[in-house]
Amino acid sequence: INETVEELDLLLTGSRLTAKSKELVHSAYLEAAPGQGMREAQKVVLMTPEFHTMGGPLPQSEVRTPTMEALQKSQRQYKALVMLFMRGGADTFNMLVPQRCPLYDEYLQVRDDIALSPSQLLEIDTPGQACQHFGLHASFKHLKALYDNGEAALVSNIGALAQPMTAEEFKSGTTERCRQLFSHLSMNRAAQSLKCQSKGVSPMGAGGRLADALASGAQSFRTASFSLEGSSLWSKGLRTSPQVIDGSRGSTRFKDYDKWQKVIRNITCHRYGHVYSDEYAQILLDSLQSSEDLGFFMERVSLLTDYQDNTKLQQQLKQVARLIRTRDARGAERDLFFVQLGGFDMHNALGDKLHGGFQEVDDAIAGFVAELRAQGVFDSVALFTASDFGRTLTSNGGGSDHGWAGNHVVIGGGVQGRQVLNKYPASLLEGNSQDAGRGRLIPEYPWESMMFPLAEWMGMDSSQQEYVFPNIRNFNASHLISTSSLFRG
Repeated sequence: INETVEELDLLLTGSRLTAKSKELVHSAYLEAAPGQGMREAQKVVLMTPEFHTMGGPLPQSEVRTPTMEALQKSQRQYKALVMLFMRGGADTFNMLVPQRCPLYDEYLQVRDDIALSPSQLLEIDTPGQACQHFGLHASFKHLKALYDNGEAALVSNIGALAQPMTAEEFKSGTTERCRQLFSHLSMNRAAQSLKCQSKGVSPMGAGGRLADALASGAQSFRTASFSLEGSSLWSKGLRTSPQVIDGSRGSTRFKDYDKWQKVIRNITCHRYGHVYSDEYAQILLDSLQSSEDLGFFMERVSLLTDYQDNTKLQQQLKQVARLIRTRDARGAERDLFFVQLGGFDMHNALGDKLHGGFQEVDDAIAGFVAELRAQGVFDSVALFTASDFGRTLTSNGGGSDHGWAGNHVVIGGGVQGRQVLNKYPASLLEGNSQDAGRGRLIPEYPWESMMFPLAEWMGMDSSQQEYVFPNIRNFNASHLISTSSLFRG
């Protein structure tokens, strides 16, 4: 057996297992069912810091003490923020369309075969725009009801910007711009990090940095970040590790945790002089404990409505609703959630595809809002949409291509709705002041225009603005929606 352990150590860690780790591997081999010794021994090796890091682990005599936080219902108001990301670049100039004004004539001219007629739109009114009347895509029946009820607002003319930019500045290259404009990968990262000019790896996500700020600010909110779509960038902070939740099954617990609990405790209780080994052990301990706690809470929660979960997005928002339902048990004060629906890269058959995508969004929002109302927390939750980029105003013959500026939605019981915020583009025709060429509109407002008031509503301290929004200094008040404009009270 000792020879087997030594061989596993050599092959899997380069002979770096500590004496304590070898003892655990040895015990697993001996205690395994007949014929399973090698398999069980390997499982133990795969859980050790030595397997996941390079160099000597440098075990210390100091013992790691698990942090056992007593969870209790907070006396402060709970708030949650949900990013609904429409991956692929949603054609949001067919989500929000000017009506009964000269801009609609321009819209018909420039969009050509992909333009929508009034019968394909749901008319809404708004103050403060060149057009008093707009139309929502006909798929958004539930969104229109929220808008008419003053619980949804539209945000126009936004996208990724490093600083304000005119068409002349774009074409001359005299203003700092986002890297690799119109690329899915880069603009997806730009929308989620709000640092679009960065080279290489993004400086974490805007949601994660906001979670960092809420937890470390003057009010020290008990804050959590969740991703319902894998390891999303938006959810990651420097100090906030997002919890990845299965979009259909919810919190997934470690299989056979009871069986391996003693081994895990022995692996994670030791401190290491090697910084990566020590960090790995801490993360393993925290993540498994968090998974167990969350799984425990979610297994005991039930929703208050007959929640439909026929589509991927309905399933994701259902899990968000379940997590919100556990807020008191978790002692939660601030939660941030990331959900995503793909399939919006519509270079062809735009009409049918966009109808299907927007219909799925609208149906998912309807079920989510109904459950939040039943829980009595709709006033405490805000959901907003985002996407890689908008699409070209011009048709490519049945579809649209990668654009830039777009229009998005904010909904919530506390939202000051029934308005289109930011100035809708003054013209949609070729050669307008925002025309980047090929039917692409340069955003007049940055993503921060919408995200900044959402962050303030969540409780971000003024001293943390530049940490959460690294480019905020590049924009003045005219580029940002005020919190009092987006939210009531």
